[in-house]
Amino acid sequence: MGNIRFGLHREYPPFLICFLWVIVSFYFLVAIFEPFFLMHDPNAVDYTMKFAQPSIQYPFGCDQLGRCVYSRIIQGARISIGYAALVVFISCIWGTFLGIISSYYGGKVDRLIDHVCNLFRAFPEIIVILILAGLGGKNIFFICAGMMIMHWVIYTRVVRELTADGKMKNMVYAARMAGNKTPRIWIKYIFPIAAPAVLSMLALDFAGSLLAMSGYSFLGLGVQPPQADWGTLIGEAQAVFISYPRLIFFPSISILGISLSVNMIGDWIQQRYQAGEM
Repeated sequence: MGNIRFGLHREYPPFLICFLWVIVSFYFLVAIFEPFFLMHDPNAVDYTMKFAQPSIQYPFGCDQLGRCVYSRIIQGARISIGYAALVVFISCIWGTFLGIISSYYGGKVDRLIDHVCNLFRAFPEIIVILILAGLGGKNIFFICAGMMIMHWVIYTRVVRELTADGKMKNMVYAARMAGNKTPRIWIKYIFPIAAPAVLSMLALDFAGSLLAMSGYSFLGLGVQPPQADWGTLIGEAQAVFISYPRLIFFPSISILGISLSVNMIGDWIQQRYQAGEM
């Protein structure tokens, strides 16, 4: 994963932030409660409905195999959002943990973790993904594993930088003298300092991970048929794009909607953090 840049750096009015939260919440509700939003079996083939136009029964029409595009978009929401959330959650937990350890112990531990971070940053993510795909086959779990292997580094570096200054060390020393145990010091004194930055990175990393995962699926490395995420849907529709552009439009607008919304929320969190409001 490349360096994360915090969005567009512009002021966001409150109503826009509320609207963005509504959009993101809706996407996650669809992903979590997928069965309640489905109108048809997303993998059911019906050649009599091949390329059927949008209707009440099929809101987004049907694809080249007569499958309900709307239901496949809903299925894709669960897969795309679910796996992207899994990647960033595990990467965040592990990376934050190592960052806290690095700043807490310092010395050789800090240098070792720093060297490991540099080692991982030396490898492009796509190379790791291709190696894992070559060893384990085309499987979404190997894509997720490769992304987790690479994404934790940014969390470790940021947490380490934010919590390794002299003021922090004095606070930790005082907490030790007060009889606080190490886990309590990590949770109560160290993590809160980095929490706003971690939250902002979490949002931005989620957007980037969802885009990357969709790209890998588009290339055929991720979710395999008959299951489909949004990237797979775009890949399946590219052959008929000229005649049926809606087959690409609906998954593309789904990716754009949540990625842009989450990215702007992450940028807003970063702005508030830099302004001392968090």
